[in-house]
Amino acid sequence: MTEFTRHLWAAIPVAFADAANGLLASQDYGPTNFAVPLGATDTVTHLGIRTVVRPSFEAWIVGVGAGSITVDGADPLAVAAVMAALSAEFADRSGPGDQGRAGWAAFLVGLGLHEIVNADV
Repeated sequence: MTEFTRHLWAAIPVAFADAANGLLASQDYGPTNFAVPLGATDTVTHLGIRTVVRPSFEAWIVGVGAGSITVDGADPLAVAAVMAALSAEFADRSGPGDQGRAGWAAFLVGLGLHEIVNADV
């Protein structure tokens, strides 16, 4: 059985994407996690990620967001700004074949966003 038992669907405004990717890269995730162009229209306003993660990664994200986990070498105010701008949702995977497409679609609808195909980001 895989250790990657959780779905992660996340979106962040474009203005915060580099900082979010840098934060994740500092923890050996990355370097370009937020790469899916998203928007309410055909204008890219957000970048997203749809992936599967270990429960320990979910706990890290939740802890950083709550301020109970600090990120070594990162400006706490910059981290707080990224976390405030982040929209993220986690859910259980039903098995290795579960790609989470329906959950991703529902997550985007909840934010009023959709994937923008062939966008130049």
